[in-house]
Amino acid sequence: MSLKKKKKEGPSTEQTLCSWDARWQEQDYLDLIPFNYTACPEGFSRITGIAVITKEKIICYEQGQRCREIGLASADGCLLLADGGAVRIVLCRGEERFTVAVADLKYKERYGAFVQALTRYIEEGIYQRPGILRERVCPRCGRPYRPGSNSCVRCGGKKKQLAWLFTLFKPMIPGLILSLFLFLAISAVGLIAPMLSEKMVDGYLKNPEAGRSDLLPYLLVVLAMFGCTALSRGLSALRSVISSKLGAKAAYRLRAAVFEKIQQLSLAGVNRRTAGELMQRVTDDAAVLKNFLTGDLGSIVEQISTFLAIGVILIVSDIQNDTPLFLLVFLPAIPAMVLMYMFNRRIRRIYRTQWMVSSKASTLLHDIFSGIRVVKAFGREKDEIVKYEKAIYGVKRVQKRNELFWAIFSPMLNTLMTMGEFFVLFFVGNAILKGDMTLGEMTKLTAYAAMLYGPLRSMAFIPRRILRATTSLSKIYDLMVDDDILPHKKDAESRMLEGHVTFKDVSFGYEVGKPVLKHVDLEIHPGEMIGIVGRSGVGKSTLINLVMRLYDTEEGQVLLDGVDIKDLSPDTLRAGVGAVLQETFLFAGTIKDNIAYAKPNATAEEVIAAAKVAGAHEFIMRQKDGYDTYVGEKGFTLSGGERQRIAIARAILLDPKILILDEATSALDTETEKQIQDALQKLIAGRTTLAIAHRLSTLRNATRLIVLDDHGIAEQGTHEELMQNKNGIYYGLVMAQRQMSSKK
Repeated sequence: MSLKKKKKEGPSTEQTLCSWDARWQEQDYLDLIPFNYTACPEGFSRITGIAVITKEKIICYEQGQRCREIGLASADGCLLLADGGAVRIVLCRGEERFTVAVADLKYKERYGAFVQALTRYIEEGIYQRPGILRERVCPRCGRPYRPGSNSCVRCGGKKKQLAWLFTLFKPMIPGLILSLFLFLAISAVGLIAPMLSEKMVDGYLKNPEAGRSDLLPYLLVVLAMFGCTALSRGLSALRSVISSKLGAKAAYRLRAAVFEKIQQLSLAGVNRRTAGELMQRVTDDAAVLKNFLTGDLGSIVEQISTFLAIGVILIVSDIQNDTPLFLLVFLPAIPAMVLMYMFNRRIRRIYRTQWMVSSKASTLLHDIFSGIRVVKAFGREKDEIVKYEKAIYGVKRVQKRNELFWAIFSPMLNTLMTMGEFFVLFFVGNAILKGDMTLGEMTKLTAYAAMLYGPLRSMAFIPRRILRATTSLSKIYDLMVDDDILPHKKDAESRMLEGHVTFKDVSFGYEVGKPVLKHVDLEIHPGEMIGIVGRSGVGKSTLINLVMRLYDTEEGQVLLDGVDIKDLSPDTLRAGVGAVLQETFLFAGTIKDNIAYAKPNATAEEVIAAAKVAGAHEFIMRQKDGYDTYVGEKGFTLSGGERQRIAIARAILLDPKILILDEATSALDTETEKQIQDALQKLIAGRTTLAIAHRLSTLRNATRLIVLDDHGIAEQGTHEELMQNKNGIYYGLVMAQRQMSSKK
């Protein structure tokens, strides 16, 4: 019995859980965790165990038999570990570690929810049941979906993909139909030529006297042949013009749709994919689809219609003349088609492999160009050359293997198909020698036979074209159906923010089962300056990311002026919250354009005023072209401090009610930092400010300091209040920095 058969026969996870839920419903239990062991011979094809969580312990059953119990009374916490292709829930008790459940990676999302719920129960005695989470796996092949995706790239869901493509190109349908009609018209015109050749050979060339005695009909035949050629060329030119216009529109619509989708994704959704992978979807995959729709599709329709038309002509001729010509032409093509079907899976695989290695090479190239200053600063040019050559060698190897496959496979197909030409040559030659066929009929039939082999040869490569296009379509569709977006309500509220920020029982983590913030409660009043302090990794930047709604909370709410941030319109949020982030990014363009990025309609006076407040005006005026000075990609023509002052000016220009400073002065020298701090004191007045600073002395004037640790907010108060607690986290951080400063 095959593995696939076993998968179909075994009960689903939901069925197993429902039966166990019914079994335990009268008992006081908290939840059920399905599991299966890595040693399962079926390769995780079905659930083999259930872990029952009660208030006092976890009881594990395997194959319906109780196998172990783990007490919860003295547990310290719960971890989610992923290794060796498996994910496991581990209970911690001092130095001891107890494995609660092990499953394959498709259960990572489900297990992460259990870990969060169980951790909260251990720490707070509250169990909030996550319930039965939807299995994000393909029902056909059992493979897990990519995070954020609702479709299987391997199995496709081709109907949905084509439906999406049809919707995208709906305005272009008339043009595509016209283009296909022109392909058919060109094919139809080409079918007339052999009939005219028969007329000329049998009517005039075989009997020269007829041509000399009646010149006009002969001239009409010649003109008809010329007309067919001219009409075919004219239709081809018209088709090329229409296809070019359609191609440009198709490329525009595809790239615009993909880029817009990328912009809609959450920051987590974007970060799951590499820059090279995203660029390949916008450029290469869109180009492949465009070429298929405006070129290959019409060619395929033309070849198929030509094949059918000539097939009908030959079959009718065979019936009238009692000849087997069509069979002689077509029968050798049957083994070729069978061979193509046999290698269909391999063809799909080689294109998928080629896409993956090309994507990796593009990603590496993007990283090298983005970090070229670091590469040159450390003298690693040769190493990067070797690394990139290794990547493109992998691309070359895959392409070479693929082309070698086609170099061997293609002649085999062509040889099988063209065997019919020799059969036809023998048949018609024998018929002429016997007097059963005229020379004109031979010319017409051999021409049709030759024309039939054109479509047959093309049909051998149709799967190659289609599979290449469907591979790109699957990659684009996988991105387009990614549901990891930050949804905005249609009736979202638009208002002017006052700067009141509230965190209500907020928990958040970048990875499932690994929360960074846990049950944070915090209220910030308008006009307050809040300093956020803590060691690396405790969630300082995460806190401000949630205020900017770069991510959505997993639990709890972030409120601005008493309104859930999810209910505010994007325009309200972006106009009311300004930020100077730790990683300063400038776009390739002028200094003025980079400052005005926050407010594109800002006047020159407003830009200059913002630059003056940020302490950037003086160094800008020292530039050759002042505010019109062009800065290179990422602003590498400016110093780090200059870039940061431009970023501060950008935030000042927005004039937000909520100002976020994430290490805003980290790249400045002491003298410049003092100037910026003096300017920021004026800017902070009347605004709610959340500031993260490496140098704690810069937060001395904060209204309140928030100290974070692994469990959330550990301390809060003014600088003086927190320094009174000699055993506090903040006191320890300040003392450590003072010791570091005294050693310099």
